[in-house]
This record gives sequence, C-alpha cells and structure tokens, in this order.
Amino acid sequence: GMTYAFWGTEYSDSEIRHAFESRVAFDAITSPVQVAVDLLEQGKAIGWFQGRMEFGPRSLGSRCILMSPAAANLARVKKRDYLKPFGVSILADRVGAYFLEAQSSPYMSFMGQVRSDRRSEFENLLLNDYCRYQTVDSDNLLLYPLLKAFHERTGVPFIVNTSLNPEGFPIIESPRQLVDDLEELNLDAVVAGNSMIRRPGLFLEGYSMEQVEASKGK
Repeated sequence: GMTYAFWGTEYSDSEIRHAFESRVAFDAITSPVQVAVDLLEQGKAIGWFQGRMEFGPRSLGSRCILMSPAAANLARVKKRDYLKPFGVSILADRVGAYFLEAQSSPYMSFMGQVRSDRRSEFENLLLNDYCRYQTVDSDNLLLYPLLKAFHERTGVPFIVNTSLNPEGFPIIESPRQLVDDLEELNLDAVVAGNSMIRRPGLFLEGYSMEQVEASKGK
C-alpha cells in the first residue's frame, strides 16, 4: 500500500517570495505554525502552502485551506452543496474519542460516524452524522505540529481541511498559481513557506507593523 503522499513539487522561500514580490503584499514570518494557529484561533480561513505537494485528490497537509471548526461561515470559502461537506484533519490518538469504529485514515479516505455527544462540535461538517476525516500523526511533518499546537491552544484536536483551490479547479501547485487564484479563494490569509499574505486590513493581534517592517529588513 501507499505509505507516503508528498511526492510533488516543492518551492523554496526565495521562489515563493519571487512569485509574490511584484504582485501581492506579504510579510516575512519566522514560525508558520505559530502564525497559522493564531489565525485559526481567531476564526480566520487560511491557505496553507508548505513543503512538497501531496499526490492525489485530497489536501493532506501541504496545499490546504484550513479553518477552525468553530469558525462560523465555512461556505464563504467554497460554495459546497450539503452533499459535499468539508472533511477534518484530526490527531490520530484522538480519533477514537470522536468517531465510532475509528480507523487510520492518513489520506482522508474514510467517512466516519461522529459520536452523538460530539456532533455539536461538527456543525456544517456532517452528512447524516458522518464526516470525512484524515488521521494525522508525527509522520505528517507539515500538519502534525500545527494540529498539536491548535489542540494545546483550544482543546480541539481537529481542524477543517479542504484542498487549496477554487471550487471546480485543480489543487494549486505553484506560488504563481496561488497568486493568480487568490481573489477566487476568499481567504483571510495565506501562510506559504515563511511568508504570509494577508487580506487588506487583516492584522494579527500581537503583531505590530514595526515587527513586520523589521523582519522585511533582515
């Protein structure tokens, strides 16, 4: 069986910044995970563009749109009908607490029945009490640290994860394509390598303009 999905292209920070430079404002960041968790905790919808692209039709950790399950309006990111609800990425060691007959699902291949006492936490994600899920353990170098940090911060061991593409288009492969599709994506921010694009006016609490300018000077 397949044991690893990250076979695709990878872009260096300089390649990412080169693609962004003339077209979109961005900030240099030192901890993509920390910034992503801050944004998710504030209910923001974020693009997560990291490392080698995954193989196959699902976002598994490197080309994702991520949201907190508590974020109010999932539909603004992709106009899904109710038959195609979003999936979640969940810490592998917590999956049994949320799903009946939980199994290992590193490629987001399975629908699971959510335990009845947990269903309120899966608002907008359920289809007849079922939800598609990806189990994430330390083998997933990109998503595991983010999920772990989100769980420590919020007590919730899962996040909404859908592929980084406008509805009906292929998963975004390159930083240039990311900028091309940015308007269609309707995200609050994108964390790409060690750079962040923010929707105009979105400013992270705890980040001052001086810090951002100072990091650009490095």
